[in-house]
Amino acid sequence: MTWPILARPAIETAAGDALLARPPRAVLLRGASGVGKTTIARRVAEQCADPEVATVAIVGLAELRDAPLAPFLPALPMLGVRRHAPAGLTARDLIAALGARARAVILVIDDAPLLDDTSAAVAYQLVRAFAVPTIMTARTEHELSGPLARLAVENAVHTLEVGGLTRAQTDDLLRRHFDTTARPDDVSRLHEQTGGNPLYLREVVTLAERRGLIRHVDPGVEIGAVDLPRGVHSSIGDRLVGLDPESLAVLRLVTFGASAPRSALIRPEEDRHVDELVARGLVDLRPGNVLSPSHPSVGEVVREGLSAQERERFTCVVADRLGASADDDLRFTAVRLRCDSAAGPAIPDLEWAVRRAFAIGEHAIAHDLSGRLRRDLGASPPPFGVLIDDASALSALGRLDDADTAFDAARAAATTSAERALLVSRCGTHLAYRRFDVPGALALAEAASGELTARDRALLGPEIRTWRILTGQIASHGSPPDQEDGGTNDTATAADISPEVALRGAISAVMLDSMSGRVTGEAADVLARIEREQGILDPSASAMVHLQRYFMLLSLGQGDAAAAVCEEQRVVSTPDAAGMWSLTLGIHRMYNGRLTEALDLAELAAEQLRWRDPLGFLGFALALRANVEAQRGEAEAARSLLDDLLPAQLGDPKTALQVLEARAYLAVHAGDAETASRLAVGACRGASEAGHDLVAAISLAVCVRVGRASDAVPLLQEIQDRVGPDLGLYAALRDVALALTERRPALVRDAARRLATAGMNAAAIDALHQAERWPATRGDEAELLAHRRLRRSLQQAGDAPSRWTEPDEAVPLTAREQEIVDLVRQRLSSPEIATRLVVSVRTVDNHLAKVYRKLGVSSRAEVRALLGP
Repeated sequence: MTWPILARPAIETAAGDALLARPPRAVLLRGASGVGKTTIARRVAEQCADPEVATVAIVGLAELRDAPLAPFLPALPMLGVRRHAPAGLTARDLIAALGARARAVILVIDDAPLLDDTSAAVAYQLVRAFAVPTIMTARTEHELSGPLARLAVENAVHTLEVGGLTRAQTDDLLRRHFDTTARPDDVSRLHEQTGGNPLYLREVVTLAERRGLIRHVDPGVEIGAVDLPRGVHSSIGDRLVGLDPESLAVLRLVTFGASAPRSALIRPEEDRHVDELVARGLVDLRPGNVLSPSHPSVGEVVREGLSAQERERFTCVVADRLGASADDDLRFTAVRLRCDSAAGPAIPDLEWAVRRAFAIGEHAIAHDLSGRLRRDLGASPPPFGVLIDDASALSALGRLDDADTAFDAARAAATTSAERALLVSRCGTHLAYRRFDVPGALALAEAASGELTARDRALLGPEIRTWRILTGQIASHGSPPDQEDGGTNDTATAADISPEVALRGAISAVMLDSMSGRVTGEAADVLARIEREQGILDPSASAMVHLQRYFMLLSLGQGDAAAAVCEEQRVVSTPDAAGMWSLTLGIHRMYNGRLTEALDLAELAAEQLRWRDPLGFLGFALALRANVEAQRGEAEAARSLLDDLLPAQLGDPKTALQVLEARAYLAVHAGDAETASRLAVGACRGASEAGHDLVAAISLAVCVRVGRASDAVPLLQEIQDRVGPDLGLYAALRDVALALTERRPALVRDAARRLATAGMNAAAIDALHQAERWPATRGDEAELLAHRRLRRSLQQAGDAPSRWTEPDEAVPLTAREQEIVDLVRQRLSSPEIATRLVVSVRTVDNHLAKVYRKLGVSSRAEVRALLGP
């Protein structure tokens, strides 16, 4: 199985822009060995080169520093230079050959600082005198010198630092290697073990494959743990030689300290040695004054050099130092360190660590620690809190049968109302979203109801209401969800309630509030308060605070700000929330008219949610994929996805709306807009009655897009009256539907602009398209021009097809495409256009291909025939 190449869009784009500027600047990619510099350099060269442009690749080698021009020898045949012995080849030969083809070559120099001086002088001359596009790589520890240093001094080289892979990029690389998703815990472990180094990642995974440690399971693959190969360690061992005993001891503390703050790990008398280790490149001082080995392999080499007694001693020293801190993260690290010691952690510390591991989303660690606790306890059973967290962790890990058994054990141990309420919440979630047994979740809640206090029943209200919605037992729209099951939800003020039960209730309340479009933020405030006062209790809590922030911004009509929340959270979220954020951004992109991005995000979300789906979003993601495929006109793919949805998933109003949207667009493609509108209105009314006003209002945009805006006006007006006048998204949706119904062009344009600002470009574009067809618009040249100008600006970022597109108004040409069309009409060839615009021939042809698609033609002659000479 070949190892995939990971794209680094930001670095590749920056490098390509510098490489193709006029005049071009040399690009230097600097980073650690194995971080992917050479791969990036080759990709950039490939992307910037035309079929007529050749890539000349050379490599700097320390062994050839005394052999002038030797790196260029392999390239001589392609340059048409007669092969000489190195002594007979002159710099003038190379400069003449490459300089004459300055526009037809890209020079790639790997390990540029290791070039001999003559080769470096050739490279300097080619960049400065002939503007040959040149991309170089350099390891972090190698500085440019001689002629190449002059390039930097003369501002002729653009340096880009190439860092390690992010966790998300590690996940993506593994997913493309195995053609399926890897277990999130394995992704985190591999990312930490390899320090984001692609070379090390490949070596570790390859070794795991050779040892048969890859296990294919239903959601994807599990990857067994292996150590880094010995060859990676040899150079690091050499760097440790010469350290004085005190510095070496501090390096060992840092190694066992697992990224601890300097103040917690290092004593004042040891502090000066830290600076020496940082200067030697063995220790990194990261933001927050955190110390860590400069690479995980440094830590592995340090550990390998210790005897068993020395490992025990350093483990205990670091555990004692970190355990003395009031910081929960450091305390957790200390407990885990003590698990590796002969004495082991104290029982209370181990119980606390199980709960902490679950709370921060480390489910595999929570289960492992729970097993350690059971062994240490012997015949004594663990407390309820450990049992319920272990059961929930097993459920999150997809070990459903084991989770059933663990929940039974937790049920037997529950004695108080708060414990029984937490059992209902956690086990109900397991049944509803992982077993797809929503009636079972409701039966569990009903059976426990008589043993709960009124307050605990009230706290469970939002979850129970959610489960009732899934089974069709929909409460009336105005009924407060937290009062349906008795009591009053005073979670914001009560001091004697279980914080975990309150937290679970607030999480469900956030979901209900978000789907209903409420923007008070009260439930999210409860979550934030509990986390502030009690610490982290559940991995989903923080994500839900940000999810409500997303929906608040969306409801207010601030589409870009809402999308920014998603993009930020995709980077920083825990594995538990990764699928939710990919899904949310995918939905946002779909309504924004960016279907290619939406499809990619929906597919990624489905893969992530098969591993971790704490709130039952997998069906939602599959339905989103079907909706996007239907909008793209891929009817067979859409129907296949719809057929795969389970009945329990279809009961979720959010999922049901995506399904109905997909079926509506399938009807539109079959020429039946009336059926499409009827499906949309019926589904949206049901969702609105269930309290899901936000998603109902958004889905009513289907009616706008298919030309049946008047069908949506009554329900949009009802929703607008209910949520109030200050929420921009609802107002824009209602106003655009009303303006289309009343055929008022200026009002359509104003509402469409507000709708696009709210993130719904696709509906705004289709509304403008329809208004442009009206005689009243066509009869007012200024109004028609304003409509078209706005629509074309909105179309620039999207790729959603519109049923209202006319042949001569397909998709507007960009400024660059229009330049090329004008030159085609003057009968210039691609090379001539490239010279005129100072771009590559390949770039010209790529633009022409897009022009052909937009204009519906297939040749230059047809362009001239359509647009005139």
